[in-house]
Amino acid sequence: MTQAAFERGDWQAVINAHPLESHDPQEWLRYGVALLQTISLCPDGAKQQQQAALAFVQAQKEGAPVEAVAAAQRHSVMLSLSEALCSAGLEQASLAAQERCAAIQHWEGLRLQASEALMKGEWQAAQALVSDWITSPEGRTPDGVDAQTYTELLLNACCRGDQQLPLLWLIESRSLPRSGHHFLKSLLEHAWGEDFSYCEGYQEPGCCQASPCSVVAYWHFAREHQRPHLRLLKSHDFALSDATFDPLPGMLRLIQVRRPFDLLVSWLELEQLTLNRDILNASSIVLERIFLYHEPELLEEAWRVVDQGGSVMAPEQVQEWLEDKVSYIVSFLRKWLPLASPLPLADHLKGDNILLRYEDLTHWQQLLKALGRDDLKPEQFPTFAPRHQLAMKRRSTRVTELAQANRALLLQADANVMEEVPAMQELYPQPVNDQAADLTQTLPAVHTTHHPDQDPSQRA
Repeated sequence: MTQAAFERGDWQAVINAHPLESHDPQEWLRYGVALLQTISLCPDGAKQQQQAALAFVQAQKEGAPVEAVAAAQRHSVMLSLSEALCSAGLEQASLAAQERCAAIQHWEGLRLQASEALMKGEWQAAQALVSDWITSPEGRTPDGVDAQTYTELLLNACCRGDQQLPLLWLIESRSLPRSGHHFLKSLLEHAWGEDFSYCEGYQEPGCCQASPCSVVAYWHFAREHQRPHLRLLKSHDFALSDATFDPLPGMLRLIQVRRPFDLLVSWLELEQLTLNRDILNASSIVLERIFLYHEPELLEEAWRVVDQGGSVMAPEQVQEWLEDKVSYIVSFLRKWLPLASPLPLADHLKGDNILLRYEDLTHWQQLLKALGRDDLKPEQFPTFAPRHQLAMKRRSTRVTELAQANRALLLQADANVMEEVPAMQELYPQPVNDQAADLTQTLPAVHTTHHPDQDPSQRA
């Protein structure tokens, strides 16, 4: 009823024609935008602003997805910005804002059509709509992303626009080693079951080596069978070459970090396995299998072999190793921390670069809820609990002695990272307490106040 007036920007006509008894969410969204666009013409602007807010609430009650409401509000902001720029004599900037408004409006209309096709099980028709969009000037494919991958991610975003459609997630994990990635994998795999897939690019057979992942078979299968799916990708970004583009619609990037001291003690422990590769091979323990699967049975046997006949690094080797790892950690943090936003445990995630500290994994139930899975029982999942009651006491006697002998170097390495990356001081303001379990350390109330030392699945 109000579509034509809305498209030509006749806001008063939209308001006058709006049927208050309407059950069409799109009518309420157009009404809310029109009210916001005419506030300056209204003698009681505060009251009209409240009416606009109520219109958006009513749109949700009538079935408008949160994403659609947010898009309508962004559209209103861009319209106001365009008008303000024009009034200031900045005509080119005003024109750019108008073009952005048109793009938002075009995409919203197309998203609704695609969602309706997906609801009918016609995912290929929805795919065709999105493909047309990304070939238009308004919807050009971002640099470095192939058109097919972008199409699939936009379709995933369309699925999140309606509660009746299955949730489809692509999650990139950019994590420092020993920062809880394997617990995250275990958690998500438990939550999604058969609807979970994983790629560890370093050793995974068939990895496409692309970011975002270009393997589309999982999304096609999920849409064909009306099933949810979550795909998790792992990278430690050792070469510091991973792309930092803003996460596209339909995907999320988690930046996983940990206190440098705890990370380095744990990493130093694992490094001793590499040092003892030959004697482990002689006992039929293959390092590649340990690093890929983190099986507790193999790890326990590996440490027994190391304690019985293995060796550990010499002091000068530890110092050189720490210098190398500190350089990498500093570079990783300087690259990724500025891009990361705090984990919004109270809200549903929509896509972004999200900071996930090791300690935040204690709130795994809220994390699942933020990803749209709040229908699961806690007893179905492993518990996030500390393995090491003392930070310097490791699984191997030899490694425990190594860590304790190099305590000063480890503390200095921690201090060096904190000095080079001040943002880490805000995340971990307390000094290292290496004589107690990590759980005793006090953290700022960014997300949590607990710091367990090991993941619940008892994996390294």
